Amino acid sequence: MSDDGQRVALFNGEIYNYKDLEAQLRPNGPPYASDGQCVLEAYARWGDAFPDRLDGEFAIAIFDLAKGVIVVSTDPFAIKPLWLALPPRGASFG
Repeated sequence: MSDDGQRVALFNGEIYNYKDLEAQLRPNGPPYASDGQCVLEAYARWGDAFPDRLDGEFAIAIFDLAKGVIVVSTDPFAIKPLWLALPPRGASFG
């Protein structure tokens, strides 16, 4: 969850370049305790294009409550599977 409580991420996988992203996203901040911590900060900085900056194997769903959108992404090869169902009302992820 983001510090302001407006964005929540579901993340499965591994971000190999999270230390490089840390240098860009938190140049003077505390280090990431894990690779998943970069996901919401990357989304906040680069918007929907954030997955282009990630190197790894991942499936991600971001719920942006402030914008009222859900952003889903996998790595380019979809190594970590992501299933999405959009019934008439709601959404389901697996």
